[in-house]
Amino acid sequence: MKALSEIGWRRAARYGFFTLAMIPYRLALLPQLRAPWLRLLGARIGRRTVVHDVRFFNLYRRGLAGLEVGDECFLGDECLLDLAEGIRLERQAPSPSECSC
Repeated sequence: MKALSEIGWRRAARYGFFTLAMIPYRLALLPQLRAPWLRLLGARIGRRTVVHDVRFFNLYRRGLAGLEVGDECFLGDECLLDLAEGIRLERQAPSPSECSC
């Protein structure tokens, strides 16, 4: 109970919420199911973005609202994201065939 009095009920509830909310994310076997779940929890994820088994640190601080991923990005299995401050990943650069030069 000492730890709870140090961090407060609000932070403890937030930590518990994100711990439970990430269970369906961890259980989703298909990457196509992970991005919509993260969007539902507040992340801004672009179109055609693939999210594999990405791990999150400090999720309870800013929540998934601190995560912004552009269109056509790929986040692989070895990806570890620290959401203490917030992360913004730009969309993938267009290939030369897509440019209107």
